[in-house]
Formats: sequence, C-alpha cells, structure tokens
Amino acid sequence: MNMSDNPLVLFLGGIHGVGKSTIAKRLASRLQVEVVSASQLIREARQGGKTWDSEKRVKAIPGNQEMLVRAFENREWNGPFVLLDGHYTLKNQYGAIEPLSPEVFAALSPVVLIVLTDKPDEIAARLKQRDGTTHDVSALAQMQTEEFSHAQRIGRKLDVRVIESPISSADSLIQKLKQLILAAE
Repeated sequence: MNMSDNPLVLFLGGIHGVGKSTIAKRLASRLQVEVVSASQLIREARQGGKTWDSEKRVKAIPGNQEMLVRAFENREWNGPFVLLDGHYTLKNQYGAIEPLSPEVFAALSPVVLIVLTDKPDEIAARLKQRDGTTHDVSALAQMQTEEFSHAQRIGRKLDVRVIESPISSADSLIQKLKQLILAAE
C-alpha cells in the first residue's frame, strides 16, 4: 500500500484502563491486522511529548484530534485493515468529559466502532496497578457510559455498526471482526 491508500479502520475505543492495548494485541495476532494507538499517532505528529496529565486530562482536544487525522492520512500502512486504539470521549483540561467530534471519525472512515467495557472497579484496580493512580469508581462508570453513548451517536451519524464488547468477551469479539473482515475483502 502507498501513503494515499488508507486502510479500513476497525476503531477500538474505551476509557483509560479498560484494557484496549491488551485486547488490541490479541486481536492483531488473531486477525492479522496492524494495530496503532491514537495517542501514538498524535505523539508522532507532535514529534514527541504527551498532551495529557497523570489524571488523563487532555489539553487542546480539537488540535490533538486534527493531528491524529493528519498522522493517520500521512502514515504508510502495511495492509488493508488497521485496528486503531483510541477514545470516543476524553477528559478535558478541567476534568469534564468531552465527546470527540464526529468529523474526526468521519475523516478516519471506520468500518466498525468497537467499545470495550469492563466493571468500573476492575478498571480502577487496573489503573492503580498500571499507573499508580486512584480513581473514583462512580466517575469511571459515568465516563464509560458517556463513551458508549457517544460511540452510538457517531455510529448513527456515520451509519457505522457499533459493537459493545465486555473485555471478558474477547473471543466473541474476534469472531465478529473476522466475519466483518471477510465480508469487506
């Protein structure tokens, strides 16, 4: 593929700590697709550095999303499909949940929107272990609800299928995505 040939995007979203990276690696090996995270693409576009703090609050969300789209469009891809690990909502610099613009997703042209979910107390434990941070379980539950609701709005707007998948149902998700990939080929 050359740089002008963007792959078909399987967008894997979910809140911080839900297990996106772990599941993305499993999906990549089982589905033979390239995996990249939105934050990795943004870092590449920014040429390094984070735009979020230890509480996962993001400054300049619209600018970050523009960088994501630019980096996605300019990247040289290795195959016809990519699993893009990202978010449907983010906490802004003030800690409020901010839905990402549907135009960002339109520019990425996903063929499916996946929302990975887990029990909020499990997510809190994972964040504590991974990042050493403590998070309010009810706030994580609210963010997860907002993440799924916004994914549904984006799916309706773009006429794209939305799949909610508990992290414990990864094998079922793999089967659904295999069917989707076969139908798209």
